[in-house]
Amino acid sequence: MGKITSISIDGKIPRRKRKRMVRVQCFPLFSLLSALNVTVVDYFSLDVEGHEYKVLQTIPFDRILIKVCGRLN
Repeated sequence: MGKITSISIDGKIPRRKRKRMVRVQCFPLFSLLSALNVTVVDYFSLDVEGHEYKVLQTIPFDRILIKVCGRLN
């Protein structure tokens, strides 16, 4: 199970968490979409273990269209 974790002020990971963690490079979603020249997203599903709002705050909705459709009958 992955999650975003806090790192101490000095940038070090507490010893008790170190053996279970893998560092990965992260980018804002919009940066990845821009690099791929994507300006329209037809389907978007986000599950980041409770940090969805943080991800959504990084998306400039005036520069990308994320389509939303209602329930189909």
